[in-house]
Amino acid sequence: MDTEKLLNIEKTAELLEVTVPTVRKAISEGRLKAFKRFSKWYIFLDDVFDFIRSGECSLDTQSKPVK
Repeated sequence: MDTEKLLNIEKTAELLEVTVPTVRKAISEGRLKAFKRFSKWYIFLDDVFDFIRSGECSLDTQSKPVK
């Protein structure tokens, strides 16, 4: 898997199985690294993996439960 891959907010939310507002909140709070280019947010796949490992990705009450 190419870990240098860039994801937009929608793809990140899909990968994390959370809502787009949850991803935006994590970015605004500085818990998920992201950068903005031409009015769009982008997240490196490695940073998504780091976010998952941190355990902070389970904050969305609308996300699907992990089985």
